[in-house]
Amino acid sequence: MIWWVSDINTRLQATEEAVDSFEATDTSTLQERLATLETQSSVISEVIQKMDGKIDDVESSISIWAEKEINKIYDILNKGNPLGQ
Repeated sequence: MIWWVSDINTRLQATEEAVDSFEATDTSTLQERLATLETQSSVISEVIQKMDGKIDDVESSISIWAEKEINKIYDILNKGNPLGQ
């Protein structure tokens, strides 16, 4: 059991040494870019929701129009059909 603990200590020391070699960096530019992307993402999401609503309206309009036109065709066919009278 002792060798297992010492192995963990060795790995921990190696990790600490590796982390110590990292230099501190300025992340403000990255944070600004992330904030900009989040804003753009929310704007795009709103636009997509509006487009989805408009698409639903167009689909409904087309369905109503198509049903009226098909009824016109049905009426024309049945008026000339002697079996339909």
